[in-house]
Amino acid sequence: MYFQVETSCDDKTFAKELGREIIQRKLGACVQIKENVESIYSWEGKIESEVEVLISIKTIEPRINLLIRFIKEKHTYDTPQIVAIRLEKLDAAYKSWIDKSLS
Repeated sequence: MYFQVETSCDDKTFAKELGREIIQRKLGACVQIKENVESIYSWEGKIESEVEVLISIKTIEPRINLLIRFIKEKHTYDTPQIVAIRLEKLDAAYKSWIDKSLS
């Protein structure tokens, strides 16, 4: 099974460092970083708005728990967003590339 795991942070430098380490550790095959994502959320009873960096990671089921644990250990937020989305349909060549990248 294949997943896209998403998290967010407030700093592009941190996002790039996290992404590189994820790839080096073979926790994900691809990390995409999207800047200027506006997040509106409730925190400690107040509605907050912040510009963040969204990080999307493609991974496989055997690595997902290690990836989530790694994100929690490295993240600067007290309660980081960590969302795993199962990828139902993938191109065969892309699946093969993910498998090779994580072997």
